[in-house]
Amino acid sequence: MRRASYLQSHGTPKNPVDLKAHDCRAMRFGANLDNVWRLGSGSMPPVVTACGGRVANDRALVRQWCLAGHGIILKSELDVGPDIRAGTLVELLPGYAPPPTPLQLLFPPSRAQPRRVRALADRLACVLQSLEQSSENTG
Repeated sequence: MRRASYLQSHGTPKNPVDLKAHDCRAMRFGANLDNVWRLGSGSMPPVVTACGGRVANDRALVRQWCLAGHGIILKSELDVGPDIRAGTLVELLPGYAPPPTPLQLLFPPSRAQPRRVRALADRLACVLQSLEQSSENTG
């Protein structure tokens, strides 16, 4: 995904291989660099190594770079869905959307969790389910 002004200056990729010629933004999670993008579904989805001049461990900063027209990002609907709907970011390669990534909430091992932890887990599940349904209705 990237800002329209960037697309006007650098062209719009038509397939995953085209991303190699673009300035892609990557996330770092500790020692792991998230720059290998598996795009599409099926038994052999295209894999692209994203290259660019900036890497961050802050998802909001990576989003801001993209909003400012500094390249392409691979982000979740939760992070950039409102930007796409508002037209401030553009979805690229919709036919190559990566498969859904499961979200897990881990609890420390014990027999009983505090009610506040259970309430948080239930609330998160409710909000995420609502977002998923909203996305399905608009997509």
